[in-house]
Amino acid sequence: MQANGHAIRAIRERTGLSITDLAAAARIDRTNLSRIESGQRVGTDRQLVDIASALKVPLTAIINAPEPVA
Repeated sequence: MQANGHAIRAIRERTGLSITDLAAAARIDRTNLSRIESGQRVGTDRQLVDIASALKVPLTAIINAPEPVA
């Protein structure tokens, strides 16, 4: 599985969570979450499940989301 970091960031911001809050809720290091959001790192399957759960969205919302058009 590969997440769309832009989708994670957009959902996080739309729900009003800071990156620190989401990292804590998903039990992921804040720096790792930042790297996942920026596309510098691919999260593990477990991390992606935890992120989706913390955001209260289906996993498909963060793995099948299209990349933004520049």
